[in-house]
Amino acid sequence: MAFAAKARRRDRDVGSETMAVRQQRLTIPRVHRMSFARIWGTMRSMTFAIFMLAGILAVVIAGSLLPQDKGIRYIYESWWFYGLNFLLMLSVLSCVRGRIRPVYRYAFKVPVVHRPEFYRAAETVQDMEAGLPPATAGRAVVKALRRCHYRVETVEREGKTYILADRFRAMRLGSLVSHLGIVLMVASIAWGAIAGWLDSAVLVEAGGAPIAIGHGTGLMLRSDGFNFGLYPDGLPRNFRDQLTVIESNGTEHHDTIDVNTPWYYGGIFGYDIHQASFAVSARLIAIDTRQSPSKPLSYCVLEDNTQSCGGGSDPLLLAPLGDGSYRPIGNGISAFYLPDRDLAVTLTFHDAIPNQQQPPTAVVTVARPPQKAGQTMRILKEAADIPVGTRDFNGTMEQITTTPVEVGGVRFILLIRRVAGLNIGHNPAVPFIFTTFALILLGLVSVLYFPFSRLWLYIAPDDDSGISSRMLMRGSSEKSRQGFKRRFEEIGRVVRRELDTASKELEMEGRTS
Repeated sequence: MAFAAKARRRDRDVGSETMAVRQQRLTIPRVHRMSFARIWGTMRSMTFAIFMLAGILAVVIAGSLLPQDKGIRYIYESWWFYGLNFLLMLSVLSCVRGRIRPVYRYAFKVPVVHRPEFYRAAETVQDMEAGLPPATAGRAVVKALRRCHYRVETVEREGKTYILADRFRAMRLGSLVSHLGIVLMVASIAWGAIAGWLDSAVLVEAGGAPIAIGHGTGLMLRSDGFNFGLYPDGLPRNFRDQLTVIESNGTEHHDTIDVNTPWYYGGIFGYDIHQASFAVSARLIAIDTRQSPSKPLSYCVLEDNTQSCGGGSDPLLLAPLGDGSYRPIGNGISAFYLPDRDLAVTLTFHDAIPNQQQPPTAVVTVARPPQKAGQTMRILKEAADIPVGTRDFNGTMEQITTTPVEVGGVRFILLIRRVAGLNIGHNPAVPFIFTTFALILLGLVSVLYFPFSRLWLYIAPDDDSGISSRMLMRGSSEKSRQGFKRRFEEIGRVVRRELDTASKELEMEGRTS
């Protein structure tokens, strides 16, 4: 008894230890494996891909509402945005990878021969009789199905005829094409963001020196003329910028752009040049009349509290205000400064006003800067409504003020040029993005507007003589099942008519023979 009780206790202890070991080996690792499998299964589902796509679209919409520089910097160039797109690509690829083989096999690798019970187990089934042998009836059925635009396969076995007919089976691949298009679209957008570039507000003077486009292109860009029509109130319209692209070998290419007509230089894989803004640049011509011969004085450009004295003929940029007038950019001090004479020259420019027959004019102010702290700028002369006309200047037709302003033996003339603000960009992924949109559209159209349908037919002898036959026809469709039922009835009528015609022809042959 004591031995038996000790054995039971030992077995109970061993059993509890075994259960504990099994729990450690099975339950704990299974939790981790099931968690990872569940996460991976969720990521592979189409529901996850749809939610990811919706989230990315929401982020893109939010980025479009932000200012352009902030939206691009904080969203489209952020690591988490690329992470979202990578997860979307991974999810869609896993979904497509799991569906390629089943979809292909269902569309192109379907068996023709089935048991007779298969042809009766469906919602859309027809049972017909024909006074023809199975082989002859099969040929008549094939002719009728092809008249209904079905692709037909036939197999004759043991005196029976098996027929498989379908329409738009290749359209079954439309969903895979759409998914592949989504993956390629996301990949193309990411590639374009990495490999492409965009330079905003590149300022080019009309009639000025060419500027380098940069980015290793070796191209130069020059504006030969920038003009626009004016509304009666003086506001600009119909921008026309005559541009020239100069290659590294000196070859020139010309085109004219406006706000709605960009220049796609180099085709779809080239560079986009868009009209973005406009402005006016002014240069000062200061001549000392007391010297003989007279010579121009050098000056500095104070532009928004920054000073430039290097070139001696640097321009001062004037931005449009929307009422046909232009003022120096920025909120700080912007003027020409002559250090030798301690003079500052400021100006504004006004476009022509056609309905008042007023030409373009300028307002010029000459002042002396304060000498000590606490002093104010002393205005020496202010000239308003100075006409601006086209004159020959150093062999080039330029717009200049026609009435000089003289202060302290210095004569001031202003040279005005139009300035075009251009957006120049290069995105090698643009053609591929349009291709992916075409793939997505092609896939959606093939699935939605070309419904896949299939028919199975079984033709067997009705009696031992083999003179008559009995036929079973089964049909299926993935979309518009009610419409397919009506079409299935119509196909049945077409098949019956063809069987009747074949039966009559067989009777006529029998009579003539």
